[in-house]
Amino acid sequence: MSGSKRCDSHQAAAGSEKNQMPDDNPDKPVSARADLTRGTRSAGGARDTAKAGRAHGRRARSAPAFGPNAQGRRSTKAKLMDVAEILIARHGVDGVSLRDIGLLAGQANSNVIQYHFANKIGLVFAILDDRNSKRESMRRDMFDELKKNDDLNNPRKLLEILWVPSLNFISPDGNHIYCHFLMQCRLHPEFSKRKRHEDRNATAIIVEAISQLRGIYGDISDKVFRLRLAALTLMFISSVVEHDKAREVNPHTREFDLGPYLDIAIAALAAPASA
Repeated sequence: MSGSKRCDSHQAAAGSEKNQMPDDNPDKPVSARADLTRGTRSAGGARDTAKAGRAHGRRARSAPAFGPNAQGRRSTKAKLMDVAEILIARHGVDGVSLRDIGLLAGQANSNVIQYHFANKIGLVFAILDDRNSKRESMRRDMFDELKKNDDLNNPRKLLEILWVPSLNFISPDGNHIYCHFLMQCRLHPEFSKRKRHEDRNATAIIVEAISQLRGIYGDISDKVFRLRLAALTLMFISSVVEHDKAREVNPHTREFDLGPYLDIAIAALAAPASA
């Protein structure tokens, strides 16, 4: 074989190998990039979880678009919130930089977060506000159904109104992403210093549902009722997160079942207050 032919053959092989190499862009953190790409591999898990959610009595709704393949259909602001929600849910508020979020949302401008949200805290609250608005719509439908059926004194249904909408935010890998995000926010000192987000964004449906629930348990004081409800809500969120972590280790783990936690909550709210 002549020297020129060997050179041509070597260049062709090198070109073929280069085309098969994965994208190892050093500007994108491997762990964060893996979070998004992992989320595009098993959309079936999200569909299965959505079916499980319907068993709790909620309507089927589309989960937010997550991952790189969905970004073309979203505004820049929505892309940033979706990516930030996934990364913060995985790594915590302090575990992700604004640069990471911008790059993984496909934004080259290093000031894109500051332009839309001022800072990371502004971004986190924007996510909370957006998800709260979507949960309010779900809660309104559930509450209207409860009134239609004259079932407003059913503590189980009232608790479902408070908790079930949070289960509807599912990443493509099947995790209840908003519950993970909420847990990270609760663990961050910046948010513990501020007015509680639930109070800051108390909606008419939340207030009405809690008021109805409060009326059922009139034997305990307002202070005890609110303390118990807050503790039970934290139990619910942490249980969802632990379930998802177990499913990552064992994909055959059964879908999250809210029923036992509703049983615990109803018993806890009905227990007499200690002297």
